[in-house]
Amino acid sequence: MRRLLAVLLFLATGLAAGLALDAWLQVAEIQCPLETYIDPAYGPAYYPDREFSRFNESFFLGGTNRWGYLGEGRPPRNESGELRILLVGDSFVLGHTVFERHHFKRVMERDLTAALGRPVAVLNFARADFNLWNMHRYYRDFASRWDHDLALLFLGEPDLVPGRQVGSSLYPFSYAAGDTVAADYSFRASGLYRQAKILEPVVSRLAVPRLAFNLYKVGLRGELPRVLFGKFAPARRAATEEEGAALVREQSPPLPVNSRVLLRDLAADPRVLLVYKEPIAEAYRAAIDSLGADPADLELVFAAMRARGVDPRWWPVTHRHGHWNHAAHVEIGHALASEILGRRRLAVGAAP
Repeated sequence: MRRLLAVLLFLATGLAAGLALDAWLQVAEIQCPLETYIDPAYGPAYYPDREFSRFNESFFLGGTNRWGYLGEGRPPRNESGELRILLVGDSFVLGHTVFERHHFKRVMERDLTAALGRPVAVLNFARADFNLWNMHRYYRDFASRWDHDLALLFLGEPDLVPGRQVGSSLYPFSYAAGDTVAADYSFRASGLYRQAKILEPVVSRLAVPRLAFNLYKVGLRGELPRVLFGKFAPARRAATEEEGAALVREQSPPLPVNSRVLLRDLAADPRVLLVYKEPIAEAYRAAIDSLGADPADLELVFAAMRARGVDPRWWPVTHRHGHWNHAAHVEIGHALASEILGRRRLAVGAAP
């Protein structure tokens, strides 16, 4: 009996210590619980009205609005007469590395409002790991419910030829049914979906599981020695941005039929502007141009930055390449605003 009591006391003490650690992590905002859940209609989605922090290449502190997307919220119905632009893309567009006030959407809002003499709001509907097939479905099912004048969909080569995250795991996606577009929601029947729904009550309230998962990812990236030993860790050279882009170009497979049909559908939508967010192989560019699309190209922005000695994806504090840094967000915002104005893609007539 005494041994059993000792074991129970040990377990109770460990549980209390774990809960105390979890509470401290959350109060100090060192680590927050998971801010997303798996919606049966949209896949990964944000909990509404939730603040959270991120430590990755940089530091992020922000939150979602009552409608479940990142940043300052606007209702679906536009009753204020402002011009609205939607952003749809992956983690680069999402911007979990900069504060809301430093995101390129704020630069766009300021530039466009000043140029058009009318309030412009840019709403961020990006999601981590999204590719073209996911973006198309999410835009049609969810983001397009918001009144808008323009939607920017950001593409890179991995988005055009989707990999592991597409299928029946956690994401709905669009696909080609002949020359038309159809939707696949089979993720609801996947084992990963059922597992995620079981874990949601825990990971959405506790920070320690999220911390453990982040440490696991650090280990997968081979960065654990640097985290543990700092400057005493063995040197490890990371691939440069240019090397990574060249590798993608060398391995580019043919453009899938699904992507062709979805791109044609988007190109026919007068409210959609495609944006290249990274270098795109010439074969892909030619295929997309043949579908009637005329994407904006951010690689021109990044090339100009590199010519000035500024790497758009280098984070000096963490000494790694990653998502767009603060300098890149400023340049992207100015460039996209200029592109939109040059193409006359926003109406400046009477308010709706």
